[in-house]
Amino acid sequence: AWEAAVDGEGWYRTGDIGHYDEKERLFITDRLKEVVRIGVDNHYINISPVEIEQYVLTHPAVAEVAVVGVNNRAGTHRPRAYVVLQSGHTVSADDLQIFVSDTLAYTKRLTGGVVFVDNIHRTSIGKVDRKYYRNLVINEILD
Repeated sequence: AWEAAVDGEGWYRTGDIGHYDEKERLFITDRLKEVVRIGVDNHYINISPVEIEQYVLTHPAVAEVAVVGVNNRAGTHRPRAYVVLQSGHTVSADDLQIFVSDTLAYTKRLTGGVVFVDNIHRTSIGKVDRKYYRNLVINEILD
């Protein structure tokens, strides 16, 4: 099991995704299992739903968001956002999709759609409950 967990350079593969800041502090931002797999030409890339969520949260009408990959016929995913709006604000799903596509890479567009919800399901420690959202779309297959 140890050999499977450690790569050829001696790195222990935990399944966490993170980055170092300018002071060389490590920040864990996501889990590899929770990435969205996007088809690009004849291969796929993994993108972090957190990256899309952070951008969607910059929209003035958005209070909370959770992004999950919805299966498609190609065997990859299409990002879908579950969005809670700020009190007193309105925005359409199309407007949010355009907001994302105007700035983020085409692989991060909300091609799985936008669904408005009353609240974002969270784990007992306050993180987005991605398992809940994956279960919502488990049997869904988009074209």
